[in-house]
Amino acid sequence: MVIKRAFNKIFSEESKSRLRKKYSSVFEKYDRHIFYRAYRKAYKQIIKNMIFHGSEKYQYRNEPFLEEIKREYIKMLVLTDPELDRAKFRQEIRYLQENGEDIFCYPDMHKSYYSEADLRKDTLSGLYYIDYQGKKLFFKRSLSAEDAIKMINDLTNEQYEHSPHRYLTEGFQVKEDDIVFDIGCAEGNFSLEIVDRVKHIYLFECDEEWIEALKLTFADYRSKVTIVPRLVSDKDNKMNVSIDTFMKEQGLTTVNLIKMDVEGYERDVLMGARSSIREGKIQNLLVCTYHRLDDEVWVKDFLEEYDTEYSERYMLVAGRYEIWDIKKPYFVHGLIRAKYRK
Repeated sequence: MVIKRAFNKIFSEESKSRLRKKYSSVFEKYDRHIFYRAYRKAYKQIIKNMIFHGSEKYQYRNEPFLEEIKREYIKMLVLTDPELDRAKFRQEIRYLQENGEDIFCYPDMHKSYYSEADLRKDTLSGLYYIDYQGKKLFFKRSLSAEDAIKMINDLTNEQYEHSPHRYLTEGFQVKEDDIVFDIGCAEGNFSLEIVDRVKHIYLFECDEEWIEALKLTFADYRSKVTIVPRLVSDKDNKMNVSIDTFMKEQGLTTVNLIKMDVEGYERDVLMGARSSIREGKIQNLLVCTYHRLDDEVWVKDFLEEYDTEYSERYMLVAGRYEIWDIKKPYFVHGLIRAKYRK
Protein backbone atom coordinates (compact mmCIF):
# COMPACT_ATOMS: atom_id res chain seq x y z
CA MET A 1 0.00 0.00 0.00
CA VAL A 2 2.97 2.34 0.62
CA ILE A 3 4.03 1.92 -3.02
CA LYS A 4 0.51 2.66 -4.22
CA ARG A 5 0.22 5.85 -2.11
CA ALA A 6 3.65 7.05 -3.33
CA PHE A 7 2.68 6.35 -6.93
CA ASN A 8 -0.54 8.36 -6.61
CA LYS A 9 1.23 11.27 -4.90
CA ILE A 10 4.22 11.60 -7.23
CA PHE A 11 2.58 11.26 -10.66
CA SER A 12 -0.18 13.25 -12.31
CA GLU A 13 -3.28 11.50 -13.66
CA GLU A 14 -1.96 11.85 -17.20
CA SER A 15 1.42 10.37 -16.23
CA LYS A 16 -0.21 7.54 -14.28
CA SER A 17 -2.40 6.68 -17.26
CA ARG A 18 0.60 6.66 -19.59
CA LEU A 19 2.67 4.52 -17.21
CA ARG A 20 -0.16 2.05 -16.67
CA LYS A 21 -0.54 1.62 -20.41
CA LYS A 22 3.18 1.18 -21.00
CA TYR A 23 3.73 -1.21 -18.07
CA SER A 24 0.31 -2.85 -18.01
CA SER A 25 1.64 -6.36 -17.31
CA VAL A 26 3.57 -5.11 -14.27
CA PHE A 27 0.54 -3.31 -12.86
CA GLU A 28 -1.69 -6.35 -13.48
CA LYS A 29 0.66 -8.55 -11.46
CA TYR A 30 0.78 -5.94 -8.70
CA ASP A 31 -3.03 -5.66 -8.59
CA ARG A 32 -3.37 -9.45 -8.40
CA HIS A 33 -0.92 -9.46 -5.50
CA ILE A 34 -2.94 -6.79 -3.65
CA PHE A 35 -6.19 -8.79 -4.03
CA TYR A 36 -4.43 -11.95 -2.91
CA ARG A 37 -3.02 -10.27 0.22
CA ALA A 38 -6.40 -8.73 1.11
CA TYR A 39 -8.09 -12.12 0.76
CA ARG A 40 -5.56 -13.91 2.95
CA LYS A 41 -5.76 -11.18 5.60
CA ALA A 42 -9.56 -11.44 5.78
CA TYR A 43 -9.41 -15.24 5.76
CA LYS A 44 -6.95 -15.27 8.69
CA GLN A 45 -9.24 -12.93 10.63
CA ILE A 46 -12.14 -15.35 10.19
CA ILE A 47 -10.01 -18.24 11.46
CA LYS A 48 -8.91 -16.19 14.49
CA ASN A 49 -12.49 -15.30 15.36
CA MET A 50 -13.52 -18.95 15.06
CA ILE A 51 -10.70 -19.98 17.42
CA PHE A 52 -11.25 -17.29 20.04
CA HIS A 53 -15.05 -16.99 19.89
CA GLY A 54 -16.11 -20.49 18.78
CA SER A 55 -17.37 -21.53 15.37
CA GLU A 56 -21.00 -21.60 16.57
CA LYS A 57 -20.95 -18.08 17.99
CA TYR A 58 -18.96 -16.45 15.22
CA GLN A 59 -21.23 -15.31 12.38
CA TYR A 60 -18.64 -14.97 9.61
CA ARG A 61 -19.07 -11.20 9.41
CA ASN A 62 -16.26 -10.91 6.88
CA GLU A 63 -17.45 -13.68 4.55
CA PRO A 64 -19.20 -11.42 1.96
CA PHE A 65 -16.08 -9.26 1.82
CA LEU A 66 -13.94 -12.37 1.40
CA GLU A 67 -16.07 -13.64 -1.48
CA GLU A 68 -16.03 -10.25 -3.18
CA ILE A 69 -12.25 -10.13 -3.07
CA LYS A 70 -12.06 -13.63 -4.53
CA ARG A 71 -14.51 -12.74 -7.31
CA GLU A 72 -12.45 -9.71 -8.28
CA TYR A 73 -9.25 -11.72 -8.11
CA ILE A 74 -10.67 -14.44 -10.40
CA LYS A 75 -11.94 -11.84 -12.86
CA MET A 76 -8.54 -10.16 -13.01
CA LEU A 77 -6.72 -13.50 -13.23
CA VAL A 78 -8.75 -14.69 -16.22
CA LEU A 79 -8.93 -11.40 -18.09
CA THR A 80 -5.20 -10.77 -17.85
CA ASP A 81 -3.97 -14.31 -18.58
CA PRO A 82 -1.88 -14.05 -21.79
CA GLU A 83 -2.15 -17.81 -22.38
CA LEU A 84 -5.96 -17.91 -22.43
CA ASP A 85 -7.48 -18.60 -25.86
CA ARG A 86 -9.48 -15.38 -26.12
CA ALA A 87 -11.10 -16.37 -29.42
CA LYS A 88 -12.35 -19.68 -27.97
CA PHE A 89 -13.81 -18.05 -24.86
CA ARG A 90 -15.00 -14.82 -26.46
CA GLN A 91 -18.54 -14.80 -25.05
CA GLU A 92 -17.40 -15.97 -21.60
CA ILE A 93 -14.79 -13.19 -21.43
CA ARG A 94 -17.35 -10.59 -22.50
CA TYR A 95 -19.71 -11.72 -19.75
CA LEU A 96 -16.87 -11.64 -17.21
CA GLN A 97 -15.95 -8.10 -18.21
CA GLU A 98 -19.52 -6.85 -17.94
CA ASN A 99 -20.86 -8.87 -14.99
CA GLY A 100 -17.94 -10.29 -13.02
CA GLU A 101 -17.10 -13.85 -11.99
CA ASP A 102 -19.82 -16.49 -12.20
CA ILE A 103 -19.78 -20.24 -12.70
CA PHE A 104 -22.12 -19.73 -15.69
CA CYS A 105 -20.72 -16.86 -17.79
CA TYR A 106 -23.79 -16.48 -20.00
CA PRO A 107 -26.55 -13.84 -19.71
CA ASP A 108 -29.29 -16.32 -20.70
CA MET A 109 -28.52 -18.54 -17.70
CA HIS A 110 -29.55 -16.18 -14.93
CA LYS A 111 -33.32 -16.08 -15.28
CA SER A 112 -35.76 -16.10 -12.37
CA TYR A 113 -38.41 -18.71 -13.04
CA TYR A 114 -39.86 -18.77 -9.52
CA SER A 115 -40.43 -16.33 -6.67
CA GLU A 116 -41.42 -16.80 -3.04
CA ALA A 117 -45.05 -16.35 -4.14
CA ASP A 118 -44.75 -19.74 -5.86
CA LEU A 119 -43.58 -21.48 -2.68
CA ARG A 120 -46.00 -23.51 -0.56
CA LYS A 121 -45.67 -25.18 2.86
CA ASP A 122 -47.02 -28.66 3.45
CA THR A 123 -49.31 -28.58 6.51
CA LEU A 124 -48.44 -32.09 7.72
CA SER A 125 -44.66 -32.13 7.29
CA GLY A 126 -43.95 -28.40 7.50
CA LEU A 127 -41.67 -28.66 4.44
CA TYR A 128 -41.63 -26.13 1.63
CA TYR A 129 -42.52 -27.37 -1.83
CA ILE A 130 -43.02 -25.94 -5.29
CA ASP A 131 -44.91 -26.93 -8.41
CA TYR A 132 -42.09 -28.20 -10.63
CA GLN A 133 -43.29 -29.09 -14.12
CA GLY A 134 -46.69 -30.09 -12.77
CA LYS A 135 -45.38 -32.10 -9.78
CA LYS A 136 -44.62 -31.23 -6.16
CA LEU A 137 -40.92 -30.93 -5.43
CA PHE A 138 -40.12 -30.71 -1.71
CA PHE A 139 -37.13 -28.99 -0.11
CA LYS A 140 -35.25 -30.16 2.94
CA ARG A 141 -36.28 -28.81 6.30
CA SER A 142 -33.27 -26.60 7.00
CA LEU A 143 -33.71 -24.48 3.84
CA SER A 144 -35.25 -21.04 4.25
CA ALA A 145 -37.83 -19.80 1.76
CA GLU A 146 -35.18 -17.55 0.19
CA ASP A 147 -32.69 -20.42 -0.14
CA ALA A 148 -35.33 -22.74 -1.59
CA ILE A 149 -36.24 -20.26 -4.32
CA LYS A 150 -32.60 -19.62 -5.15
CA MET A 151 -32.02 -23.37 -5.40
CA ILE A 152 -34.95 -24.07 -7.71
CA ASN A 153 -34.03 -21.14 -9.97
CA ASP A 154 -30.43 -22.38 -10.13
CA LEU A 155 -31.59 -25.92 -10.90
CA THR A 156 -33.91 -24.69 -13.65
CA ASN A 157 -31.14 -22.62 -15.19
CA GLU A 158 -28.84 -25.65 -15.04
CA GLN A 159 -31.25 -27.62 -17.26
CA TYR A 160 -31.72 -24.79 -19.75
CA GLU A 161 -31.35 -25.91 -23.38
CA HIS A 162 -27.84 -24.46 -23.82
CA SER A 163 -26.57 -25.03 -20.28
CA PRO A 164 -23.18 -26.72 -19.79
CA HIS A 165 -24.90 -28.64 -16.96
CA ARG A 166 -27.83 -29.91 -19.04
CA TYR A 167 -28.33 -33.66 -18.72
CA LEU A 168 -30.68 -34.75 -21.50
CA THR A 169 -30.82 -33.57 -25.12
CA GLU A 170 -32.87 -34.55 -28.15
CA GLY A 171 -30.28 -37.16 -29.02
CA PHE A 172 -29.79 -38.41 -25.47
CA GLN A 173 -33.10 -39.41 -23.87
CA VAL A 174 -34.71 -42.02 -21.64
CA LYS A 175 -37.20 -44.72 -22.71
CA GLU A 176 -40.20 -46.30 -21.01
CA ASP A 177 -38.42 -49.59 -20.14
CA ASP A 178 -35.33 -47.88 -18.71
CA ILE A 179 -33.88 -48.56 -15.26
CA VAL A 180 -32.12 -45.44 -13.97
CA PHE A 181 -29.62 -44.79 -11.17
CA ASP A 182 -29.65 -41.19 -9.90
CA ILE A 183 -26.48 -40.96 -7.82
CA GLY A 184 -26.23 -37.93 -5.57
CA CYS A 185 -29.81 -36.98 -6.35
CA ALA A 186 -30.29 -34.38 -3.54
CA GLU A 187 -33.70 -32.78 -4.23
CA GLY A 188 -34.38 -35.21 -7.12
CA ASN A 189 -35.34 -32.72 -9.83
CA PHE A 190 -33.74 -34.80 -12.60
CA SER A 191 -35.61 -37.95 -11.60
CA LEU A 192 -38.85 -36.05 -11.08
CA GLU A 193 -38.65 -34.85 -14.68
CA ILE A 194 -38.27 -38.37 -16.10
CA VAL A 195 -40.22 -40.52 -13.61
CA ASP A 196 -43.26 -40.81 -15.88
CA ARG A 197 -41.10 -41.92 -18.83
CA VAL A 198 -39.06 -44.76 -17.30
CA LYS A 199 -39.61 -48.15 -15.68
CA HIS A 200 -37.78 -47.69 -12.36
CA ILE A 201 -35.46 -45.21 -10.66
CA TYR A 202 -33.02 -45.83 -7.80
CA LEU A 203 -32.31 -42.63 -5.87
CA PHE A 204 -28.98 -42.70 -4.02
CA GLU A 205 -28.88 -40.10 -1.25
CA CYS A 206 -27.43 -40.12 2.30
CA ASP A 207 -28.55 -36.72 3.59
CA GLU A 208 -31.42 -37.54 6.01
CA GLU A 209 -33.10 -34.20 5.38
CA TRP A 210 -33.10 -34.81 1.63
CA ILE A 211 -34.39 -38.35 2.16
CA GLU A 212 -37.32 -36.92 4.12
CA ALA A 213 -38.07 -34.52 1.25
CA LEU A 214 -37.61 -37.21 -1.43
CA LYS A 215 -40.16 -39.47 0.24
CA LEU A 216 -42.75 -36.71 -0.11
CA THR A 217 -41.70 -35.71 -3.62
CA PHE A 218 -42.04 -39.29 -4.89
CA ALA A 219 -44.96 -40.34 -2.66
CA ASP A 220 -47.10 -41.07 -5.71
CA TYR A 221 -44.35 -43.16 -7.33
CA ARG A 222 -43.50 -45.66 -4.58
CA SER A 223 -43.88 -48.61 -6.98
CA LYS A 224 -41.27 -47.27 -9.39
CA VAL A 225 -38.89 -45.31 -7.16
CA THR A 226 -36.49 -46.80 -4.61
CA ILE A 227 -34.55 -44.54 -2.23
CA VAL A 228 -31.14 -45.99 -1.35
CA PRO A 229 -29.57 -44.30 1.75
CA ARG A 230 -25.99 -45.29 0.93
CA LEU A 231 -22.91 -43.63 -0.52
CA VAL A 232 -21.86 -44.94 -3.93
CA SER A 233 -18.11 -45.43 -4.27
CA ASP A 234 -15.50 -48.08 -5.03
CA LYS A 235 -15.94 -49.63 -1.56
CA ASP A 236 -18.45 -52.01 -0.02
CA ASN A 237 -19.24 -51.62 3.68
CA LYS A 238 -22.08 -50.50 5.95
CA MET A 239 -22.39 -47.01 4.44
CA ASN A 240 -20.76 -47.49 1.02
CA VAL A 241 -21.70 -49.64 -1.93
CA SER A 242 -20.23 -50.00 -5.39
CA ILE A 243 -22.40 -50.12 -8.47
CA ASP A 244 -21.07 -53.57 -9.36
CA THR A 245 -22.14 -54.90 -5.95
CA PHE A 246 -25.48 -53.11 -5.88
CA MET A 247 -26.46 -54.45 -9.28
CA LYS A 248 -25.71 -57.99 -8.06
CA GLU A 249 -27.69 -57.39 -4.84
CA GLN A 250 -30.72 -56.24 -6.84
CA GLY A 251 -30.36 -58.91 -9.53
CA LEU A 252 -29.92 -56.28 -12.23
CA THR A 253 -28.20 -57.44 -15.40
CA THR A 254 -28.62 -54.07 -17.12
CA VAL A 255 -28.91 -50.44 -16.08
CA ASN A 256 -30.00 -48.19 -18.92
CA LEU A 257 -28.82 -44.88 -17.48
CA ILE A 258 -26.63 -43.73 -14.62
CA LYS A 259 -26.54 -40.05 -13.79
CA MET A 260 -23.93 -38.94 -11.27
CA ASP A 261 -23.24 -35.59 -9.64
CA VAL A 262 -21.26 -36.44 -6.52
CA GLU A 263 -19.10 -33.39 -5.79
CA GLY A 264 -15.76 -34.71 -6.99
CA TYR A 265 -16.19 -38.42 -6.23
CA GLU A 266 -17.17 -39.34 -9.78
CA ARG A 267 -13.94 -41.29 -10.26
CA ASP A 268 -14.63 -43.44 -7.20
CA VAL A 269 -18.14 -44.20 -8.47
CA LEU A 270 -16.82 -45.16 -11.90
CA MET A 271 -14.09 -47.34 -10.42
CA GLY A 272 -16.76 -49.14 -8.42
CA ALA A 273 -18.63 -49.82 -11.66
CA ARG A 274 -15.59 -50.99 -13.61
CA SER A 275 -16.85 -54.55 -14.26
CA SER A 276 -20.33 -53.45 -15.30
CA ILE A 277 -18.89 -50.78 -17.58
CA ARG A 278 -16.41 -53.11 -19.25
CA GLU A 279 -19.10 -55.79 -19.79
CA GLY A 280 -21.59 -53.31 -21.25
CA LYS A 281 -24.13 -53.76 -18.44
CA ILE A 282 -24.46 -49.97 -18.18
CA GLN A 283 -25.80 -48.59 -21.44
CA ASN A 284 -25.64 -44.83 -20.87
CA LEU A 285 -23.95 -42.48 -18.42
CA LEU A 286 -24.22 -38.82 -17.50
CA VAL A 287 -21.11 -37.85 -15.54
CA CYS A 288 -20.38 -34.38 -14.15
CA THR A 289 -16.83 -33.30 -14.98
CA TYR A 290 -16.45 -29.86 -13.36
CA HIS A 291 -15.65 -30.83 -9.76
CA ARG A 292 -12.00 -31.68 -10.52
CA LEU A 293 -10.02 -29.82 -13.16
CA ASP A 294 -8.87 -32.87 -15.12
CA ASP A 295 -12.05 -34.93 -14.77
CA GLU A 296 -13.25 -34.25 -18.31
CA VAL A 297 -10.10 -35.88 -19.69
CA TRP A 298 -9.95 -38.67 -17.10
CA VAL A 299 -13.61 -39.65 -17.46
CA LYS A 300 -13.48 -39.64 -21.26
CA ASP A 301 -10.39 -41.88 -21.23
CA PHE A 302 -11.94 -44.21 -18.64
CA LEU A 303 -15.07 -44.71 -20.75
CA GLU A 304 -13.13 -46.09 -23.70
CA GLU A 305 -15.93 -48.51 -24.62
CA TYR A 306 -18.38 -45.63 -25.00
CA ASP A 307 -19.13 -42.96 -27.56
CA THR A 308 -18.88 -39.74 -25.61
CA GLU A 309 -19.81 -36.11 -26.05
CA TYR A 310 -19.30 -33.07 -23.84
CA SER A 311 -22.13 -30.76 -22.93
CA GLU A 312 -21.99 -27.48 -24.83
CA ARG A 313 -20.42 -24.30 -23.48
CA TYR A 314 -18.20 -24.14 -20.38
CA MET A 315 -18.26 -23.58 -16.64
CA LEU A 316 -15.92 -21.14 -14.87
CA VAL A 317 -14.88 -23.28 -11.90
CA ALA A 318 -12.21 -21.11 -10.26
CA GLY A 319 -14.70 -19.89 -7.64
CA ARG A 320 -15.06 -23.44 -6.28
CA TYR A 321 -11.53 -23.28 -4.87
CA GLU A 322 -9.79 -21.23 -2.23
CA ILE A 323 -7.80 -18.41 -3.74
CA TRP A 324 -4.45 -20.17 -3.22
CA ASP A 325 -5.73 -23.32 -4.99
CA ILE A 326 -6.97 -21.62 -8.17
CA LYS A 327 -5.22 -23.03 -11.22
CA LYS A 328 -5.80 -23.64 -14.92
CA PRO A 329 -7.93 -24.52 -16.76
CA TYR A 330 -10.37 -21.84 -15.65
CA PHE A 331 -13.12 -23.07 -17.98
CA VAL A 332 -14.15 -26.75 -18.18
CA HIS A 333 -17.00 -28.78 -19.69
CA GLY A 334 -19.85 -29.42 -17.27
CA LEU A 335 -20.49 -33.08 -18.04
CA ILE A 336 -19.99 -36.02 -20.37
CA ARG A 337 -22.79 -38.00 -22.02
CA ALA A 338 -21.74 -41.54 -22.85
CA LYS A 339 -23.41 -44.31 -24.87
CA TYR A 340 -22.10 -47.87 -24.85
CA ARG A 341 -20.56 -48.78 -28.16
CA LYS A 342 -22.33 -52.07 -29.04
